[in-house]
Amino acid sequence: MLNQLRKGAGTWVAKIFIGLLVISFAVWGIADIFTGYGNRVLAKVGEVEISPQEYERIFQNQLRRISAQSGRVITAEQARTFGLDRQVLNSLITNAAVSSHARELGLGISDRSIRDEIVKSPVFKGPDGKFSRLQFEEVLRNNNMNEATYVAEQRVGAVRDQLVLALSSDLYVPQSMRQSMNRYDNDTRTLEYFILPTTSVGKIENPDEKTQQDFLNSNKQLFTAPEYRKTGVLTLSPEIVKQSIKVTDEDIKKDYAARIDQFSIPGKRHIRRMTFIDREKAREARRELEGGADFMAVAKKYGFREKGTDLGFIDKTDLFDPKVANMAFSLKEGSISQPIEGSFSSVIVQVVAIRPGVIQKKLADVREEIRTFLIKERALEKLEELHDTIEDERAGGKSLKDIASDLQLKYTIAPAIDRAGLDMEGKKVTAFPVNAALLRAIFESDIGVDNDPVENEGGIVNWFEVLQVIPERLKTLAETREQLIKIWKERQKASRLSKLGNAILADLRKGKKLHDLARKHGAKILRTKPFKRAQEHDDIPAAAVAQSFVLPLGGVGMSSLPDGKGRVIFRLVDMGTASPPGKEQDKLLRERIGRSLENDIVAQYVASLRKSYGVTINQPVLQRLNGVTQ
Repeated sequence: MLNQLRKGAGTWVAKIFIGLLVISFAVWGIADIFTGYGNRVLAKVGEVEISPQEYERIFQNQLRRISAQSGRVITAEQARTFGLDRQVLNSLITNAAVSSHARELGLGISDRSIRDEIVKSPVFKGPDGKFSRLQFEEVLRNNNMNEATYVAEQRVGAVRDQLVLALSSDLYVPQSMRQSMNRYDNDTRTLEYFILPTTSVGKIENPDEKTQQDFLNSNKQLFTAPEYRKTGVLTLSPEIVKQSIKVTDEDIKKDYAARIDQFSIPGKRHIRRMTFIDREKAREARRELEGGADFMAVAKKYGFREKGTDLGFIDKTDLFDPKVANMAFSLKEGSISQPIEGSFSSVIVQVVAIRPGVIQKKLADVREEIRTFLIKERALEKLEELHDTIEDERAGGKSLKDIASDLQLKYTIAPAIDRAGLDMEGKKVTAFPVNAALLRAIFESDIGVDNDPVENEGGIVNWFEVLQVIPERLKTLAETREQLIKIWKERQKASRLSKLGNAILADLRKGKKLHDLARKHGAKILRTKPFKRAQEHDDIPAAAVAQSFVLPLGGVGMSSLPDGKGRVIFRLVDMGTASPPGKEQDKLLRERIGRSLENDIVAQYVASLRKSYGVTINQPVLQRLNGVTQ
């Protein structure tokens, strides 16, 4: 338990989490009234309350969904780092605001409509393609819900959806708006231009001593040495632990036997099944079967259809209830089970026929794979033990250095590092595994503070202690002279180049020819192909493209090259007008603009509701749910 509570966020999470956060359905920030009024309510919008249980259930469901999509277990702490807690609360507040308005308007929905929606949902269909009570119960259980809670949420959600759809559906998109959007997308511009290089300003001499000192004094942020911290680190990693792990041939044989299903094609069984809500009827049906009655005849007598009763050949995983699956795949061929008390009903199964599994990989084929697996598994167990031992030793007052010595682990005194993980020479520190979480923790701590361990990607755990703090300081002129002169010269070049460019623009506006001015500065006149507003251009910077769509025909402009080594001087020589959109393009424009209008209307509607009803958030409860202690 202690180990689970200690785990921090790893850097790999950032790579997958951004893409997965599209599950969020809220866009407005929480910046309303913060208050507290007991523990039964997390937030309140108008008269609609949001319970801590509702928040926690949705948060955990989203967390499981993200973990499933990423193929990695995402911890609650990692999810909160990327704002999942705020998004869940935000969406609940948004929904509550709309529900408050629906309640005020007296809107509702019939029980029959709710029932029909549930029955039609593909999520609740069984193997026969029809609504399955077992599947319904299984889905609710996996989402930490009971039937009453689900039906209540569906009722509220259906009313809320109808209210929002009434505002945003079938919006009329005027032709003038479609035409304007088409022109915005497809109008073109053509430029003539030349490149004014930085060499145009000539050689820039080094500044004198006074100029250097003045530049240093006026640009202190550029020449301030950052704060550095000297740190002692005890590192625990799977690689360190693996060195002491031994795996025998007997261990490999036992693991192969225990996991034989993983190296085989699983067997299938022809299963028939009767599911009873009434346990007494299940026992009654079993007595008839004991008397010699045919299974399908008994099933028909009790109202079961053949398609839903005879499941054919299936895998063990095709049976949702583990109790039923385990029994069905333990019976002999031709056997009929006693009533099985499953999670939601009593089930009788018959094994009609058995197709045994086939071993795909022999022991010799997977020996090294199993050895690697066992080493990794045992290393993780050893890591857990060492982790808890280190924590116990720390709690007893031992220093990290002494703990490392006793457990034969590595304790490193790292060179002083800054917040970017660089030493005083600007080199990356490699003495211990450095990541953003560890650096943040080091600079949030202080000398003599007992810190929580920080986990890196790959199961690497670092315990650390701050040994020395070297505060930031303004560097002397002697330390920064070379860097300072380089920056000063670059700024001088940029400034003089801009002045020269502005002078050229002034000449162009007075009527001088672009070709003549290009020739004067030893440059060649170039011409672009017609380009659209969103089109990338190899030679013309994005800023010049943007300028060209606001200039009049014949207008001139200037833009910096992306590398800063020159300026583009250009004149707008042609303006192309987009052709009227075709039928299919017009349809796409209508849909695109319509979606934008719908989003704007809903956003304004919800923002107005939130302001009208007011939002209160029980801050102590929110902190408790998010694991924040006062």
